[in-house]
Amino acid sequence: MAGPESTGHHHRSSLKSKKPYKSRHSSKSAVKDKLKGKVERPTEGAKTKKHTSTKADRRNAAKQVQAKKREETIRNNRIFDGRRGAPRIVAIVPLCADVDGVNVVKNLNASIEQQDVEVKNGLVNVQAERFKQKLQYIVVDRDYVSIVDACKAADFTVFILSANQEVDEFGELCLRSIQSQGISNVVTVVQHLDTVDGIKTKADVKKSLLSFISYFFPTEEKVHAIDSPAEALNVVRALCTQHPSGINWRENRSYVLAESVSYEEESNNLVVEGIVRGKGLNVDRLVHIQGWGDYQIEKICSVPEENNKKGRGMDVDMEEANNVLAVPTEEQDSTEALAPEEEDDDEEMEMDSRGVEGGAAQPKGVRLDDHYYFDKEEAPVKNIKLPKGTSKYQAEWITEEGSDAESSSSEDEDDEDMDNGEEDDDEGFDEPRRGVSFATAQSEYAPTEFGEDEMHVDLDPEEEMAQLEAYRQSQRERSDDLEFPDEVEAPPDALASERFKKYRGMKSFRTSPWDADESDPNAPPEWKRLARFENYKATKNRVIKQGQFGGVAAGTRVLIYLRDCPREIARKHDGGSKPFLLTSLLQYEHKTTVLNFQVTPNTEYNEPIKAKDPLILQCGARRYVVKPLYSQFGNSSNNVAKFERYLHPGRTSVATVIGPAVFGNVPVLLLRETPAGLKLVASGSFLDTDHRRVIAKRIVLTGHPYKIHKRVVTIRYMFFSDHDVNWFKAIQLFTKYGKTGYIKESLGTHGYFKATFDAKINQQDTIGMSLYKRVFPRMVENWREEA
Repeated sequence: MAGPESTGHHHRSSLKSKKPYKSRHSSKSAVKDKLKGKVERPTEGAKTKKHTSTKADRRNAAKQVQAKKREETIRNNRIFDGRRGAPRIVAIVPLCADVDGVNVVKNLNASIEQQDVEVKNGLVNVQAERFKQKLQYIVVDRDYVSIVDACKAADFTVFILSANQEVDEFGELCLRSIQSQGISNVVTVVQHLDTVDGIKTKADVKKSLLSFISYFFPTEEKVHAIDSPAEALNVVRALCTQHPSGINWRENRSYVLAESVSYEEESNNLVVEGIVRGKGLNVDRLVHIQGWGDYQIEKICSVPEENNKKGRGMDVDMEEANNVLAVPTEEQDSTEALAPEEEDDDEEMEMDSRGVEGGAAQPKGVRLDDHYYFDKEEAPVKNIKLPKGTSKYQAEWITEEGSDAESSSSEDEDDEDMDNGEEDDDEGFDEPRRGVSFATAQSEYAPTEFGEDEMHVDLDPEEEMAQLEAYRQSQRERSDDLEFPDEVEAPPDALASERFKKYRGMKSFRTSPWDADESDPNAPPEWKRLARFENYKATKNRVIKQGQFGGVAAGTRVLIYLRDCPREIARKHDGGSKPFLLTSLLQYEHKTTVLNFQVTPNTEYNEPIKAKDPLILQCGARRYVVKPLYSQFGNSSNNVAKFERYLHPGRTSVATVIGPAVFGNVPVLLLRETPAGLKLVASGSFLDTDHRRVIAKRIVLTGHPYKIHKRVVTIRYMFFSDHDVNWFKAIQLFTKYGKTGYIKESLGTHGYFKATFDAKINQQDTIGMSLYKRVFPRMVENWREEA
């Protein structure tokens, strides 16, 4: 018979692991308390991709895509083919101080036996008979604007490096700007390599230069020695046989690189000769001249061939008149940028600085979201003592006279409850019912009673100012507080309600409503006349699609007559040493609206970039002088963005201005003029034209905890008048350690007040109050380089 030792070993039940997810008797309230408002999102099952097509169908679809790309390539290259084909535009960009673009072009011409061609700064046309192509070089000096404009119009860009000198700061500035604005095909050459001794040393130099240029353009695989005729021929072969990839934002529009510019005195028309590139040139669309603005097209004529002009006794003007390709229609875009002013039949209501109609009563409290608090005249609240246990419904039927009989019987009990009123008040922030006050639930706005040791006494003005200066001096000696970057100090000698009368409070910065169309006296005068696109994305797609068809075909040499242009344009570009580019605008791109740009600061620029500082904005083919507003990048449910006083390094922000509309993902450059020249400040791209995006400037009024009793705190140095305390009473308070609360009541007349918080705070905490004001962007101005 087995003894007790033979029985199996068992653990005690208390040592067994308890499974928290198993609950046999969980009530609905217990489950609710356990979840604490969390809601489990329904999980969607894994979606398996179903292949409904066969292998032959997928192969056929791939062939169709391949054929479509081949047709597009042939169509784009068609403008370069034939006797009257357009030349390939090649920009020559010197990156070092000891290189010369003229010598580079001469070496390229010598490799194809075109030594007789005169080479100078400006446009140089070369016929490459060996490859049956025409090349048009843009030779520029080391001038920033000329280099950027040349690369903007070029099909190929040739960067010139030196074997003796490194790329200086100006060269890196040009590389970063060209990379940010977009570039087509790139070819890199090195000059003065024959001055380097040793074959191995030459190989090391070319390897080092290739490593440098690959940092900006990773697809580059070789650096050509331009002094060698064989490698110069390889460069020309690459320029004549490669297909230019183009620039996306440029290819959606029509543009013309001017070969000659003249002016007609009788009609005040500017005549520009060039070849249409990109999309077809629509005569009804406006044309932008960089630095001068937008102009209408009078007519577009074809250019007669030179061999047809010789030996013919007819007038050239008559021949051009017979060769008119396009004239504007009734649908031609006007140069009016703003909408016409609307005249209301009714008299406009005068608005004061707070945005309140002149006939309405002045507000008595700060604006919180869309409401002004304490506006109506309120009857004095009378505290009626009620019997213990009286419900709210029963209290509605008790008048002041009827409560006198019962007040004496419950006076002792009420006194005991009032002693605990301050402690009970800390439990929540429930608002009281007007006319009745419960002894056990004192309101946050109701006055409190002090004992002899809690009586508040105002300090002498001299002593209080001395304490204020000592406190603020200690705050200045500290490092900048990242928790309160918008902290401001209320003036002791003025009312904060007047100093910050344009500001309002918000219960939640992300969700509180803000009417973007409300009347605001701080708005610029042209704000109501700006163009507003209700559906920017749909308008953009429609406008870009319309620009793909019609107009004078690309590759056609034309004479463009621009209406009512100043003579200075022709005088400035008469020499032709700098590129002169005309860009056709899409529909509505001349209308003035709100422009939002997504920008990121340049890592090489270390100076502070403050909001509203004058900068030069390059957006596609346009350049403006702007004073942008910066705001946080991102979306919120109420479409409110926080204003940023500086453009912070390493952080993407939104720059906002008022200017002509833009369609598409157009690159953006922000430049700053300095005594040493232009500096690249930031780069990015165009975002949208959202006029409903509210840029809210935040300020934080801070105070110091003077006395702390559990969750009731006496605060000073936030305000200096009891009027200001009552004015901002409705706005929520917060601390840098995450506590929140509300103003309870004012103490004295020097701005001290009591506040109730949701948890106990310590003496080292700082109390803050956030106020917000909408700020509006400013209008842009055309910028052009000084002669």
